[in-house]
Amino acid sequence: MERLRKLIRRGGGVFSLVMLASGCVTTTTDNTLPPRSPEPAKPAKSTSLSVPSLSSLTTMVEGPKAIPVTEMAAVWSNRIAYLPDPTRNGRPGAGLAGQVILLGAELQFAPASGTLTVDVFDETPRQPGGPQALVPERWQFTAADLKKLEASDERFGRSYTLFLPWLAYRPDVTRVRIMARYDPADGGHPLFAPASTLTIDTTPQNGSSVWSGGTQVVPAVTLGGR
Repeated sequence: MERLRKLIRRGGGVFSLVMLASGCVTTTTDNTLPPRSPEPAKPAKSTSLSVPSLSSLTTMVEGPKAIPVTEMAAVWSNRIAYLPDPTRNGRPGAGLAGQVILLGAELQFAPASGTLTVDVFDETPRQPGGPQALVPERWQFTAADLKKLEASDERFGRSYTLFLPWLAYRPDVTRVRIMARYDPADGGHPLFAPASTLTIDTTPQNGSSVWSGGTQVVPAVTLGGR
């Protein structure tokens, strides 16, 4: 016991507290008690690992799977809109405004990955000797173009807002037919929106320009021989 007191004084307060808390333990040997058998070892807990599926790994690496476009529709304004044209140093130019909706098999919005083509034909009734009909024109929008034109509309939901700058437009043009076609990037069958025949509304309108959509302008090409 004297040796324990010396160790306590030498070890300091922490050791003293441990010794005081545990107290003095006296061991004796009793040969009459049966030997204790060792306790059986407890089985180790099994750990189950959750392995992600191949499809989830593919989604993590490649992103969400693209939604194939199965249906499309187009809506056009029957008034000529005017927007700054970057190809003419920002001067306002006449054009047609509209929206194109691309949908998947479950009628959900399908992001464009292909090319959208829009053709405009002048079908104004003409008198003999009067002005000739305008040559048909075409606008093409790549997937990159359409991504910049994506918008959310309270009537149609997510769609693409288009402006077709029509440099050849004349006030005598009063009726046009617009056709829109979507060609998938994988070379699948093209999709066509129902053709739209518009009677141009030339009545005066109060306020600013009727168009308030995006300002991405895609130039037209003339469809010769059509």
